[in-house]
Amino acid sequence: AIWQSSEKEPSLVRTVTTRHNLVSIANILCVSPYPPPILVCGPAGAGKSSLIRELSRMVAGTTQSSINSKIHDEGLLEIHVDEETDTKTLIGCYTATDIPGEFAWRPGALTVAVREGKWVLLEDLDTIPIDIQAALVQLLKDRVLPMGNGKVESCHPNFRVFATLQTIDQSNANSYRKVFHDHLWMKVHARPLPLDELREIALGTNPRLPEFVVDSVLRVFRQLDQSGRENQSISTGAAKNENNPAGDCFDGGKMGRSPSVRDLLKVMSRISNSVVFEIDAEFA
Repeated sequence: AIWQSSEKEPSLVRTVTTRHNLVSIANILCVSPYPPPILVCGPAGAGKSSLIRELSRMVAGTTQSSINSKIHDEGLLEIHVDEETDTKTLIGCYTATDIPGEFAWRPGALTVAVREGKWVLLEDLDTIPIDIQAALVQLLKDRVLPMGNGKVESCHPNFRVFATLQTIDQSNANSYRKVFHDHLWMKVHARPLPLDELREIALGTNPRLPEFVVDSVLRVFRQLDQSGRENQSISTGAAKNENNPAGDCFDGGKMGRSPSVRDLLKVMSRISNSVVFEIDAEFA
């Protein structure tokens, strides 16, 4: 998924694959009266989180917030669980007030989202500790959040919950790590953008870059990429594009984090802004 700097344009470039992924998720959001929790599965670098951000932007017309920042009028709350995150952080807890010996209930970020009808994105569901996943079962099943203080919080009608999950075997869309009560989630597989669409996007967003530069960066990206993306889009088939130099490279880069499409576009932008290429010049 591709983020653009212009506020007047959609945040994602609507390629064939991107539209397919957005429609797949949007179809579930149309379930009445309330859509089930949506688990977006796919390989690293497929843009799973960006798809949810784009849908939130389309529906709410707002930007996302972080769990570590104050929640104002944002429509999407992204939750990245780490070793410092626990159920108290998400749901809430009693805290001391200015009056000695007095305690007041302070709702967590998830509780605020449930009350105000925000969208919640749980990143990398399989890495979230079981105790936190268990605390969310009733929320996923009945749209009710136990507060831990003997009370429950019913979800606002606009509340929606999403999560992402990375597939293990890139050739098998169902090869994901097991999560707690995975039957409570409606799974959607996000297809990674094929190389021909990435090439089209790169040339369109960086018109000053010669094609050989774009193709060279794509070769390196392909060697490091672990998403299992095809050379051509789903509209033209998965056959190898003989006219696309970016497709003539080997798979590799099995170490470290797989580069995302955002990483690719950042590299293209930096080259375009730092190197001056003469117009109509021929490059060997």
